[in-house]
Amino acid sequence: MYTSQAFSKVRFSALYFFMLLCFILGAPLQITGLLTPTETNYLAISLLVVCFTFRKKVHLGRSAMAMIVLFMYVAFISIFYKSPVSYLLVYCYYLLCPVLVFRAGKMLSQKITLSPKAIITYCNYFLLVQMLFAIVQVVAGEQIASFSKVPMFAIDAVSGTFFIKSDASLAMFALLVVLTAFSLGVSARLKFLSAFISIAIIFLTNSKAIQGLTIVIIPSVLFYSGFLQGRFAIGKRLLVFILLMIALALLMPMIVDALNELLGVFQDAYYSRYKSDSASRLAPVGEAIYSDFYWIGKGLLSYYNPLSKSWDYYSGFSLIYAFYLDCGFIGLFLITYFFMVFTIENIRDNFYRAAYFCCIVCFSTFTLIVTDLPFLFALSFFYFIHKKESINS
Repeated sequence: MYTSQAFSKVRFSALYFFMLLCFILGAPLQITGLLTPTETNYLAISLLVVCFTFRKKVHLGRSAMAMIVLFMYVAFISIFYKSPVSYLLVYCYYLLCPVLVFRAGKMLSQKITLSPKAIITYCNYFLLVQMLFAIVQVVAGEQIASFSKVPMFAIDAVSGTFFIKSDASLAMFALLVVLTAFSLGVSARLKFLSAFISIAIIFLTNSKAIQGLTIVIIPSVLFYSGFLQGRFAIGKRLLVFILLMIALALLMPMIVDALNELLGVFQDAYYSRYKSDSASRLAPVGEAIYSDFYWIGKGLLSYYNPLSKSWDYYSGFSLIYAFYLDCGFIGLFLITYFFMVFTIENIRDNFYRAAYFCCIVCFSTFTLIVTDLPFLFALSFFYFIHKKESINS
């Protein structure tokens, strides 16, 4: 007869294998052709289904309620547009991934008893391993791409031990470690070691967006954790706010001119989106501005259909593009609200709330983050460590 202890062993065995699959085993399984990235995701999610089958009760917070509303809205879109059941099942999979992975991050945070110092130390060791793999992948990118059973370019080879072609996921993981190290208040040595290794990894990858975000985020974190803390913190923050307002007023004419030029770029991208096999990355933004405003979208899987591998027009993977064009502004608002509430629930400091949320928004513009399991797991684990430390402090 099964006991609660036996159930616990099953749950945590499934959780640990999920982590191995996402962060270590996924890459070799995919390169050798034993699993595709999609099949790896299915296997990983199946492990989490096993993990939570044995849970006796589940607490529903505000973020969980937001996800329930989103599920109901997606079902409404499916009925309204008379979408095939298979389309609705794909969206159920999209929305189930963050629900299960966030629960997994919470389970791990409750299981471990390590201090923030130990957690960041182990993260730094893991980042060092990723940096070594990334260096090898930069040097031998052509050979790795030619050996891989899954089609890939040499430029996509730099993803450490993460899933293949997941350089952006690796870069974002590194940036999350930096944010967590500074926000948990570990020693200066650990903070700067995290920053040094993470910057090296981020600039070894080919993720230009995260490289740009890093240039903004890390100096902001250094500035906030140094100048804006300690004595006269409120006065110093007020001074910075006043200086920013003055700078904004002085730069406003230049900003207006730049925005007008950008609108022209969006317009060109929109009107030329069907002229070639690969549309501009900004074509959906142009469609949002110059086309009819989509309150409820065009219907499920209108932008990209993973079942038929077909695109309306190819502007790359993006959570923002897919949800706006498929489910409209309401759907995009609901998925954004879910991530925002999840951030507010677990991060106490407003600056770090904003920093983490900026990472989510940036990553969402060029990745379908609801199926990026390593990113979701790292995000949830770090969030729940924050919450755990704030409760204990």
